Amino acid sequence: DTPLSSIEDGNRGEPFHRAKWRSTLLRLPEPKNQMMTSQKATPIPPINSLRKGAVLVSVIAVMLIMAVLGVSVISLTQSSEQSSLSFNAGSRSYYLAESGLRYAQYIHDSEGWLDGYQHTLSLQGGEEIEVIRNGNTFWATAIVGAGTAQEARARVPMPLSP
Repeated sequence: DTPLSSIEDGNRGEPFHRAKWRSTLLRLPEPKNQMMTSQKATPIPPINSLRKGAVLVSVIAVMLIMAVLGVSVISLTQSSEQSSLSFNAGSRSYYLAESGLRYAQYIHDSEGWLDGYQHTLSLQGGEEIEVIRNGNTFWATAIVGAGTAQEARARVPMPLSP
């Protein structure tokens, strides 16, 4: 017969107390015949289900936080990309309008450009520059990405030099 104080608890390595021993589930081997044989009873260590549940809740919470962070990063990246595309298209349209004004100044100086005359330049990338003379001012309007979400227009004036 094994004394109760020699059986160890699997969780803390401390000996069982008599009251705890009585409340612990015992796993008894099945007898092979009708007569009971004297064998040692082995205690089943108590399962700490609260700890396992807490780990599961923690894992789910961490996964949820990571998913929210991932969606936020993707959203910020896309909005940043859209912002930079819009800025680039706006800059391109402004510089194209300035180029159209330089073109108009060159034509005016070399051949003359009548008041009210309008000329449209179509570029290979699909951009358009429209230049018109209105009195003593040239107006150039450049359109980049026409018909798309990144469409940008710039209208720039330039007074005629005397």
